[in-house]
Amino acid sequence: MAQDLIQHNKDKLNQSRDKFQLIFGIPLTRFMHPLFGFDIVNFDTWLGTPDGTSTHDYLLETKGQEALNLVESLL
Repeated sequence: MAQDLIQHNKDKLNQSRDKFQLIFGIPLTRFMHPLFGFDIVNFDTWLGTPDGTSTHDYLLETKGQEALNLVESLL
């Protein structure tokens, strides 16, 4: 079961790494864990989302719909 999850997260990484790098200017590997997947908390900290603002809203406002769709696909 864990092997399936690890493979699933590897597939997500391979499918999204180039687009993530292009949009955010940082490697997706910085936020991906083989077993736990995308680390939204670490990403939110890196993004600098202000207190009282959702990551969703801040991401949409600062990076646009394509970036938001990408991050949502990683969750």
